[in-house]
Amino acid sequence: NSSSCFKRCCFSQKSSPPSPQKRQHQSKAQPMQIKIYYEDTDAQGIVYHANYIKFCERARSEALMQAGVDFARADAHFVVSELCAKFLRPARLGDTLEIHTSLAALKNASALLRQEIYKIKDIKNVDFSELLYVQDVKIAFVKDGRPIKFSAEILEFFKSLR
Repeated sequence: NSSSCFKRCCFSQKSSPPSPQKRQHQSKAQPMQIKIYYEDTDAQGIVYHANYIKFCERARSEALMQAGVDFARADAHFVVSELCAKFLRPARLGDTLEIHTSLAALKNASALLRQEIYKIKDIKNVDFSELLYVQDVKIAFVKDGRPIKFSAEILEFFKSLR
């Protein structure tokens, strides 16, 4: 049931979604910046909701690549098993966004990550520090359709996101 996922995974009482505020990033992973173009928006110039999930996916992949983690194996790969999202404010055409990723929980074969998207500049290059979107995403590493334990390298990477 979808409400149990929301209560268990995303924004439980222990981990409530922050209200829109200034950036408070604490992870060692480098935040990723994205500029919003026409292709990212609807007819009103507002970012289409599915693109926030894509932006977060790019940020996770980029963080792994920057850390030099070998995660693009032919026989195993990451999958998203749960995703809970909270849309706080819209991003618009011309905005510059910054995606922050931190570790919420870690097991041998899965990780729960908190990702936050902040607006840091608008189309006129005015500085902002506004939280727009938050997601909790549970990812696992699978081989032949079954979860497998993370390698020591991947575990260390996730631990660095604390």
